[in-house]
Amino acid sequence: GLGVFVAKDFAAGELLCRVPPEALLIAGDGESLAQRYLQERSRADSDSFQAYWPSLPAKEELAPLHPLHWPPVLRRPEYVAELLRGSLAAQRTFQARLTGEVEESMLEALLVVDSRSFNITDEKGRVLRALVPFIDLVNSFVPLTSAANSWNCWFRGNLEEGAMLHAEHSIPRGTELVHCYGTFSSAELWATYGFLPLEAMESPDEAPL
Repeated sequence: GLGVFVAKDFAAGELLCRVPPEALLIAGDGESLAQRYLQERSRADSDSFQAYWPSLPAKEELAPLHPLHWPPVLRRPEYVAELLRGSLAAQRTFQARLTGEVEESMLEALLVVDSRSFNITDEKGRVLRALVPFIDLVNSFVPLTSAANSWNCWFRGNLEEGAMLHAEHSIPRGTELVHCYGTFSSAELWATYGFLPLEAMESPDEAPL
């Protein structure tokens, strides 16, 4: 797999890298990020993201238990849509999948957006989803009860400054950058990334049964 390592020492809170706003892929008015992604990939006259596309996950690279590998009889729209954070776009996509109305490319676009996008804010504080080249190569960590603070950087982004990674604590040269997936439940983690941790997660959405 891919990863990002630092070539110098960084102090806590220091800016590690910044991707400018013009390098982000963000949905326009009235369209989803998955739609914008497909439109941009199909444009023969655009080379803005050509170097970025090969770094994104393909269906064949998914973990074997990812929902997109499930047989159709298990891929019930209401169940998978709930796993995929209950989004209306996901529900419509999987409903259409069962009736053969959606191309494989739309499902893969949904996968890319769900597994590789970040939250950024606009000038009014509204949350937008964006694909962020380079920063999305940084590997992520799930908070575990045994090691809740094993990531070393944190993300923030907005339309004015772009997307940024900051050091969570001091990071010595040669260290791999790792940020946090977020406080997913195990169901969300499985549906989005196709795996579950072997240890108990430190998550407000998890409780032992």
